[in-house]
Amino acid sequence: MVTGTRDTELGGASWVTRTEAFDNMPPGCKWLGVIEGATHMHFAGRGDGSQQT
Repeated sequence: MVTGTRDTELGGASWVTRTEAFDNMPPGCKWLGVIEGATHMHFAGRGDGSQQT
């Protein structure tokens, strides 16, 4: 799983809430990547989520 520190929930909660899904995954090989300053738009290849494209 991957998230960014600027990727907030729709209700405005911190990105930290996104780690709950990772914590609830079954044991085994799993990874959580947290990218400083990123939003989900960075992962979509659209850069900064505040830009209009």
